[in-house]
Amino acid sequence: MIRGFPSQVMTMKKLVLIAAFLFLTSLSVPGDVLAMMHGQGRHMKLYGGYCQGPRWGWYGAGRQVTTVEEVRELVTGFIGDTDLSTGEIQARSTYYEVEIKDKGGEVIDLLIVDKRTCRIRSAY
Repeated sequence: MIRGFPSQVMTMKKLVLIAAFLFLTSLSVPGDVLAMMHGQGRHMKLYGGYCQGPRWGWYGAGRQVTTVEEVRELVTGFIGDTDLSTGEIQARSTYYEVEIKDKGGEVIDLLIVDKRTCRIRSAY
């Protein structure tokens, strides 16, 4: 301890401890809190059609799709309000293949929709 300034040294130690505590607690803040701090919330669709809701659940919830109509509805919601549209849908043993077409009708992507989990990914 420095002689003559004990109160200033104690105050400095308290400030360092408080700063260290705040830094360490900020490392453990959940992602949802950080997203809300940046103006985002659970109401936003971050991954197309995968958002919390009574019908689809959370991402990868394990909902099964059994018909081509369900797949078309799912993919239409996934691509959202864009110039893209769904084309031919072919059923395979464990997944559906869905053509994605641009405004001109040209196939630009081929999506795979898993029958058991509803997960969507590009075939390319």
